[in-house]
Amino acid sequence: MRAHMATWARLLEVKGDAEYVTARATGSDLISQTFWHNAPSVMLSGFALENLLKGILVARDPSRVGSAEQLFSWGHDHDLVLLAADAKIALSRTEQRVMRRLTDYTTWAGRYPSARKVRHMAARTHAPTGGATWDGADNEVVDRLYGSLRQMLEAEIYGNQANA
Repeated sequence: MRAHMATWARLLEVKGDAEYVTARATGSDLISQTFWHNAPSVMLSGFALENLLKGILVARDPSRVGSAEQLFSWGHDHDLVLLAADAKIALSRTEQRVMRRLTDYTTWAGRYPSARKVRHMAARTHAPTGGATWDGADNEVVDRLYGSLRQMLEAEIYGNQANA
């Protein structure tokens, strides 16, 4: 709730009351970018891709599943780019950028108001201003990745029958 209030305040401060009213009345991208891509929803998108990647890894090598105390020992937490590399899945530059952004949300931005580690707030290639960033256009990349990763997982589990 606090994050939404801060976003509203920033929106009104940056765009002004008149522009906000016009944006709301016309259903402009200003509103959808501000509220449809909130941190928890982006985090859940990242978790969906993370689960597909881990599913692919386990389908290929069931010995990756450990004891009941620690089912998985991946070594790279929620880092989607490293998980994709571990699964030998080639990502385009755009896909890598989006996966890095999603990793920000799966590790901290979807849960906490600020990063727990200073290095996550520093400027990086995928977040030149620092912190966590998201662009509504990234959703199309996530949708494509989800579809292709799901197909890969089904192929690993069911073989060629999944696409028949």
